[in-house]
Amino acid sequence: MPRWAYSASGATLVLLTLFLVAVFTAVYQSRHPAGKYDEMGINELKEAGPPDVQNARYVFNCANLDTIKLMGVLGSGSFKTVYLGTYGSGSKVAVKVTKLPNHCPHKGHVELRNCLYRSLTKVSREIDVSLQLSHPNILPMLGYCHRSRRVGTESLSEEGLVSVYDYGEVVHNRTLIQAPVRWRLDTMVELMDLMMYMDASPMGSLQLRDLRTKHFVQKNGKLLLIDLEGMQSLEPFCDFSKRSDPKNRENIVGEKIKPEECHRRNLSCTGNRCVGYNAVYSLERLYLYVFRFMLDVSVADETELGPRNTILVNRGFNTLRAMLQEPANYKKETIQEVILQLRKSLT
Repeated sequence: MPRWAYSASGATLVLLTLFLVAVFTAVYQSRHPAGKYDEMGINELKEAGPPDVQNARYVFNCANLDTIKLMGVLGSGSFKTVYLGTYGSGSKVAVKVTKLPNHCPHKGHVELRNCLYRSLTKVSREIDVSLQLSHPNILPMLGYCHRSRRVGTESLSEEGLVSVYDYGEVVHNRTLIQAPVRWRLDTMVELMDLMMYMDASPMGSLQLRDLRTKHFVQKNGKLLLIDLEGMQSLEPFCDFSKRSDPKNRENIVGEKIKPEECHRRNLSCTGNRCVGYNAVYSLERLYLYVFRFMLDVSVADETELGPRNTILVNRGFNTLRAMLQEPANYKKETIQEVILQLRKSLT
C-alpha cells in the first residue's frame, strides 16, 4: 500500500478523535455550566454534595449561602452551633453549623475522625428528616449546603455542612403559663394534630425521644418544633426472654426497653417490638414539657374568662390532665376532641 495511504488514514483518525472530544466537551459544558462550582469555591464535582444542591425548592443553597450575615449565637449543642443570621432587607434565619465536641480536637487521628463522622451524621440526619416531613407546626427548612467534610471554618462559604431554617422566638415555661387560655387551647389542638402526624409520618411512627420546651419556638402565634435530630422510627426492642436468641439481642438496632415498660403502657410486645410505644412516649414528653404548663388557671386567667368560663376551663383542664397522665388509655383523637369541645364552649 502506498505511503500516502497510511498518512491519509492517520489524518482521518486524528480528525475523528478531535471531533469526539469536541462533542464530549459540548455535552459536558451544557450539563455543567462554567462557574457553577467555581463560584462555590469547589474544585471537584464529588465534593459539591448532593445533586439537588441548586434545588429551587429552597431559598438557600451552596451558591448563595454567603449572602447570610451571622449576627450571633442562638444556641449550641455537642455537634452543632445555631447562629442568628440576617439576609436581604434584614429577614432573620437560624443557621445550623456542624461543630466538633470540645474534647475531640485533643484526641488522636482515629478518635478525631470518629468525632467528625458523628458530628456530620447528626446534622445530616436532621436535614434528611426535614426533607421528608411537612407540618404547620414544624419549623420549615429554608435550604442547606453539603459541599465537603470541613468543620469549624467560621465561614459559610467554606463550611462543609450547613442548614438554614426559619427564625422563631424562644419559648420558655413562663411563655406557656402566661399565655391566654384560648391561645393555649388552640395550640394544644395543633400539637395534638402534630402528634397524630408523627405517628403516621412518611418515615413511620416517630418517637420524639428528647422533646423539651426548648425544642419549640414561637412564630406568628404558633408553636413550631425545631429539633428533629433525635427522632427515631423503630419501635423499641422488648423481648428479653430466654426464647430470644442472645446473639440477636446483641445485634438489635435501636432502643431497648424492658417488657414491663411496654406492658405498663397497655402495649404489647409483638415481634420483639413494643408496638405503639413511639406515639405514647412522645405524648408523655409533650405533656411533661409543654401541656403541663398550659393546664393551670391563674388569677389573670379568671379575669380574662369570667366566672362561668373559669369553672368550665378548670373542669376541662382536670379532665385533660388525667387523660394525658395516662395517654396509653386514650386515643389521641379522643384527647384532641376534648380540647376542641372545651375551646368551643368558651363564649
